[in-house]
Amino acid sequence: MSCLINRFFMKLFKTSDMHIVTEIQLAFGFRPPSNIITDRVKSFCTKYESCDNQMTQAFAAAFIASDLFVSYC
Repeated sequence: MSCLINRFFMKLFKTSDMHIVTEIQLAFGFRPPSNIITDRVKSFCTKYESCDNQMTQAFAAAFIASDLFVSYC
């Protein structure tokens, strides 16, 4: 997905230099989708763990015990 976005910036600013594209993305405050997804997953995990619902807490305990929790949160 980041390749698609990089190509979009290359065409938008008519350049083929990735260093320029990276600088433009930083200047405009653009974050790669992978960073956005990681931040959203961490936010979800935090909210999910702090929920008062007992059913949610049971699922959270199972999720924390799995390998998915370690890789995302």
